[in-house]
Amino acid sequence: MRNSDQHSEQSFLPDIHFAPSYGWINDPNGLVFHDGIYELYYQHNPDGIEWNRMTWGHARSTDMLHWEEMGDVLFPDENGTMFSGCAIRNEHGLLGLPRDALIYIYTAAGHNSEASDGKPFSIRMAHSLDGGRTLIKRDGKVIPSPGWESRDPKVFFHAPSGAYIMVLWIVDHIFGVWRSEDLVSFRQTQLLTLEGGFECPDLFELPVRDSTGAVCGSKYVFLAADGSYYVGTFDGYQFHEEQGRRRAYLCTPGGALPGNELPYAAQSFSGMGDRTVIVSWLRTRTVADRSTGAMSLPRELSLVRRDGKYLLRMALPEEITGQETACGKEGNGKTFLIPDPDAGKGMRVRLTVDRTAWNSGTVYHGSHSEEVAWSAGFLGEDGSELLHIRCLRDTGMLQFRHGVVTDLMEPPVRMNNLELIYDRGILEVSAEGGTVNFVLDFPELRGERCLRFHAEEGLSGVECSCL
Repeated sequence: MRNSDQHSEQSFLPDIHFAPSYGWINDPNGLVFHDGIYELYYQHNPDGIEWNRMTWGHARSTDMLHWEEMGDVLFPDENGTMFSGCAIRNEHGLLGLPRDALIYIYTAAGHNSEASDGKPFSIRMAHSLDGGRTLIKRDGKVIPSPGWESRDPKVFFHAPSGAYIMVLWIVDHIFGVWRSEDLVSFRQTQLLTLEGGFECPDLFELPVRDSTGAVCGSKYVFLAADGSYYVGTFDGYQFHEEQGRRRAYLCTPGGALPGNELPYAAQSFSGMGDRTVIVSWLRTRTVADRSTGAMSLPRELSLVRRDGKYLLRMALPEEITGQETACGKEGNGKTFLIPDPDAGKGMRVRLTVDRTAWNSGTVYHGSHSEEVAWSAGFLGEDGSELLHIRCLRDTGMLQFRHGVVTDLMEPPVRMNNLELIYDRGILEVSAEGGTVNFVLDFPELRGERCLRFHAEEGLSGVECSCL
């Protein structure tokens, strides 16, 4: 979010989803929490609104919701453009650096960059001695390149085995695991193939919750760029898959790549202790010839054990929910108002669907009745409807009408309880306790601020707040 005096000049920017004031962005990089600050670096083309000349941009926050754009920090050099990587705090005092130094492991992209045509991609390192404001590149490679385009290192400290672990994408659906005790010498301990997985790996341990919400164990999750996730065990040397590929997000209509998930290349923050919080790149379309792409809201992860399967649950962290304020309600009891219309806030709505609205628990496919089970809408400053949502009774199909355009979506499950977060045309949706998730982008609405939410038929409960 930016302060209110910027809204008129930068109305193309969302309020609570970070986007740069100019240029293209993609993967979040170097997410690290230290000294009360959340550092967010990201793939950035500062020279245009299309993918090109990858550089690391930088933003930071103290509350996960309000981000300050800090400028670019890692620039192309003789080794190539700056592709994705990660960051950790130097908690063990290695590399001759102080313990409060930040260490970055990144990809120098060789043969795809004009300055280094013909060179392979390489994994390299940088550090910061001023809390992440300035990055200093270090000489040499972290590891010999295991593949021509191997990239996207993610590093974490595995306390049970006393070593730093690096996961890396190699080629196709193949990933590798390396370990190091000193961040100097890395040795490969595993080469694994994950069906459907591609790019930007992350590996972390998550708590498992039962049907009551109580923690009943833990499992490791290997996450890939497109939201493919794999549940298993990890001993510090090898990841053992115990459950086949599942998807963290539903495919959605519209967006920069129709028929794909809008979120991509999620990365977890280091430095969060036993909590895992991720940010994803949202592949939103260009707005006002100024900005392409945005970041998702941070989400805290856990696993839910349901019907013999482990499901990934994504919830807003308490750092964000603690900043919510209730929206006022109009006299008819169905319209909720953002109390401070000039604050530049997003709207969070929790809906409980009247279960009698469904004919059965089955989702039918094909052509059926257009009878509506429930509907609702987000309204603009003049009271006009920006985005109307309705759910068809027979099929469970969701229809999103914005102006004269309608996007259709047929979820694989009946969604009785939904959470909607609306921010200038970006709509994050979760359901079924946070185990069903998707994001929609309506870029033509980016300049329109939402001030009201109107609940219509088929809803037994509505809670509305602003962020």
